[in-house]
Amino acid sequence: MPGQRGSLRLPLLLLGVLLVAAVIYLLASGPAPEPAPTPEPEPAAGAAEEPPAPAEASPAEAVPVAREPDLGGRRTELAPSEKTSGTIFGLVMTEGNAPVAGAKVVFRRILPPSEAFFAAAQGEMETFTRTTNRDGRYWFENLPLHHDYEVWVSHPDYAGAYGQPVTVLEEDQTIQPVILKPGYILSGRVTDTGGNPLAAEIILRQRGGRAEVREDREQELAEGRRIEARAAQDGAFEVHHLATGIWSLTVRHEGYADHVEPSLVVQGEERIWREIQLDSEHTISGRVVNDRLEPVAGATVYVSRSRPRPLFSAQAESSEDGSFLLRGLPEGIYTVTAEAPGYSRASLARIEADSEGLEVVLHVRGSVSGRVTDAAGAPVGRFALELFLVNRGTAAFNKLGNRREYRSPDGSYRFADIEPGTYRLLATAPGFAPTYSPGFTVEREEVQGVDIQLGRGGRVIGRITDPAGEPLAGAFVRVHGRDWSEQNQYGLFGGKAPDPNNVPEQVAETGADGRFSLDNAFPGTIRLEFGHPAFLSQTQVVEIVEGGVEDVGTIGLRRGGTITGVGLKPDGSPLAGGNAFLTRQEQSGFGWFSRNARLDSQGRFRFAGLPAGTYRVVVTPAEGGGFSLFPETESNSRTLFVAEGQEVELRLTAQ
Repeated sequence: MPGQRGSLRLPLLLLGVLLVAAVIYLLASGPAPEPAPTPEPEPAAGAAEEPPAPAEASPAEAVPVAREPDLGGRRTELAPSEKTSGTIFGLVMTEGNAPVAGAKVVFRRILPPSEAFFAAAQGEMETFTRTTNRDGRYWFENLPLHHDYEVWVSHPDYAGAYGQPVTVLEEDQTIQPVILKPGYILSGRVTDTGGNPLAAEIILRQRGGRAEVREDREQELAEGRRIEARAAQDGAFEVHHLATGIWSLTVRHEGYADHVEPSLVVQGEERIWREIQLDSEHTISGRVVNDRLEPVAGATVYVSRSRPRPLFSAQAESSEDGSFLLRGLPEGIYTVTAEAPGYSRASLARIEADSEGLEVVLHVRGSVSGRVTDAAGAPVGRFALELFLVNRGTAAFNKLGNRREYRSPDGSYRFADIEPGTYRLLATAPGFAPTYSPGFTVEREEVQGVDIQLGRGGRVIGRITDPAGEPLAGAFVRVHGRDWSEQNQYGLFGGKAPDPNNVPEQVAETGADGRFSLDNAFPGTIRLEFGHPAFLSQTQVVEIVEGGVEDVGTIGLRRGGTITGVGLKPDGSPLAGGNAFLTRQEQSGFGWFSRNARLDSQGRFRFAGLPAGTYRVVVTPAEGGGFSLFPETESNSRTLFVAEGQEVELRLTAQ
């Protein structure tokens, strides 16, 4: 029976209390998305094969990039102009200012916490990769505007290093050079409790980073975030090119319990020494079965030690007969958890090491099926379905981040892997208004006959102008429920609160003449929001009739206040890649309105379209991530009043 060795599953360090609050806010997390029966191919996002470069740069070798994930319908906030992408240039050098050719440069999206949950549900993160040319130069073209990226650079001959975090702007940017160094050296010796040398396996994984990503061994090895080595026959080992930061160290050998050091701090002395002693291993074994006591093959079985400290986790996969064996465990008390596609997760608590014959029973998840048709009953062959949870005692539908696309000639669908509960499906298709299914309750069986009939909806037309009556290009028109108010757009961690009337979000944009046409609008009484990043939003309640046209006329927007500024380091140099936080101050002292921005390569930031009010602005170094964790001082923060149409400039110095 095959077994898999244990490995440390590190807990998230960043603001655990806030993450728990976020889970409460989301109320439920959706099951892992099932692949669509016939997925629609999407164009790759990223740099062009031969992007234009500055005069002194020569072309960099392109590496395939990941496509942008679907984040449950969220959109990047519109730019003031019609430009939709930007270009970033950079340079990788040694400490001696020599260019580093062949370095791997990774831009990985830094998502607001409110969106990171949905990205995790999709199982992927927006990532772009380039390789430096012989001059050590690289660039990324066609990056989506206003997206924040973590910059990581690696090379086999150097320790990896973070570059300046960057926000994509309309203007081309050249960010600060990334300096690669030889890095630190970890050496030591591995023995058993009797002092006998062991040729053990050494695994180092870098912890942290501003962009949370799932563990991917091959990707981590390629990016230099994971290093694997083996001790010699005399137990000695030496690992080079460790980057500054916190790493996890795992040492394992057949027949012994894994040694795990969850937080190996790499800084200060160039060489780090470890004497490691391995104890005899413990195991946990058993079978994974379904509710008919039939074996479940390919189930992932996790164990997590609750005591003694430190925490320790391991995982294995069940065999064809459902059996599993977890090896390399230290002594202690564990929780055993099993999960498999199509089944609900199940756990056994307070399991002692060396337990045998355990039986973990998985219950089948439910599913729903039906047909999607138009008003005449003809099948709709291409559509998407998104699952919403209906909570007891509330009228709100809760987004689960579980959306699937279908191509079905007869309009039929099957949406599987659903935990027990009450749900609705939201169907969307080109040329049709978004439509909810009837409510349905899922237990362990398939719910059949949940058909969805799509209508064409209505059409909203109009024109948006600035205070002088000139057409306003790049303005947006967004659909909300009639009870929606401004406060609904300021949800937890910068995310949006659910629509109070469960109206699906739809957006249209104005052209150069300021005109817009919002087609296939959700029928019924809705509230339209008219806005622009530099202007104050207005709303209007309208009645959308199936097949009707609603002309809202000309909507004039007032210009909002603007705060621009520069963030500096204590030495007066630009705080490139740092953070600027804006909070509107209420009488209670608690700001419900908040925004944050990434400082550009010159340390500049800008907040536009602000309602009149009192605001507090704080700048922090990049190490603060997406939260203001640094103390506020007179030099790095300012409280000020901003009137409509007023522009205020600030100069702040981070400590």
